[in-house]
Amino acid sequence: MNPELVKLIALSQRSLQNISAYVSISLALLAYSRFYRGKGNALYNVAFIVISAAVLLLSIRLLHLLLNQLSMYKNKLSEEDLKVLDDFTLVPKTLMYILYIVLVFSFYTLYRQFKQ
Repeated sequence: MNPELVKLIALSQRSLQNISAYVSISLALLAYSRFYRGKGNALYNVAFIVISAAVLLLSIRLLHLLLNQLSMYKNKLSEEDLKVLDDFTLVPKTLMYILYIVLVFSFYTLYRQFKQ
């Protein structure tokens, strides 16, 4: 295995760990916002939903950066290493689409709060 590929995979794994931490924070904030729903003080509820969506957008941006960095180095790899990298990039791409879906649900939750 090419040492360049090993470095790219290590970068990807570290980036995915960081992104997972941000997603965990975002989902925790979204769950914490539920505590304030229907308690008379909607400011906390809305603020936690907005902050959660912002952290989720940050995670999505980090995924975009990771995928861009991986694609920059593709021309330096052999055909065999390129296949390994393409298989590995399936995880960040899938995670990105899942985060977009979670973000839509977060915005829908925010919309419901303003509708009430």
